[in-house]
Amino acid sequence: MGGSAFASGENPLYTPRMPSHVYELVKSRCKSALRDLYIYVASPIDGPAKRDYGDVDVLMTCARGEFTGRSGIDVFPETVVKAIQHALEPSMCWPKEAARILPFPGRRTFLPTATQPSSPNATSRSTGAVHDAADVSGQDQAGGFTRFHVEAEYNRRLDEYIREKQTDAVWKDIKGAFPAADPTDKYACQYRGCTIKALKKVIIEGDTGFGVLPDEDSPMRDKDGFFILENVHDFISRKGEEVGRAAMARHHQAYEDLFETRGPKRKQETSSEVA
Repeated sequence: MGGSAFASGENPLYTPRMPSHVYELVKSRCKSALRDLYIYVASPIDGPAKRDYGDVDVLMTCARGEFTGRSGIDVFPETVVKAIQHALEPSMCWPKEAARILPFPGRRTFLPTATQPSSPNATSRSTGAVHDAADVSGQDQAGGFTRFHVEAEYNRRLDEYIREKQTDAVWKDIKGAFPAADPTDKYACQYRGCTIKALKKVIIEGDTGFGVLPDEDSPMRDKDGFFILENVHDFISRKGEEVGRAAMARHHQAYEDLFETRGPKRKQETSSEVA
């Protein structure tokens, strides 16, 4: 039951979110009181760096009072614990709302520049040990690096992610610089297709075969291989058309070479048919 259940109705209550020190005090008192009634009382692991809390979540089982019904079976704490462990197996089907209490798969560090944390490239795995993950929760980034020795892997994944996103952005800019042509104009469509493909090869793949290169004082990548986006945009605007003309020339040359190669063969086949 969330705080909104008490903050609405005829006699609403003021239910502000709790700061950390209030939350810890309330949680401690609740668990202490519940231990008089239940054998097992626990709370889920709180999210790291959380500043305030809306409620207190408590899990309990095995009531201390004796069973007074007409019939019953002997239930021992050990049996209940085994049943809970069995129910928490990952193979069990769980509703979406209960996904938060599945076994903790490990600790992963999210990359700060990742706009889509669900992407597999947006995280760097730190550990699969539950106690280690619980122990480090709430520490800063440096503390996690020291504990798990993953700084090099984290930086590698971060650089890889940035390069991937930069490549996507550059490819989008290339296509945006040359809008789609009139579909009835075959030459314009062909020119655009050759131009954007050639720019992709020159800028992203580093192809020098078109003879159009960036200026020495305006490289498109830095020493670490990251794009210098200002220089990329400048290259597209100043030399995009030149790359397009070179691409069309290469396209026509390839067509002529193909025609010359097939010409004698076609002529030979025609002579054979006449004979």
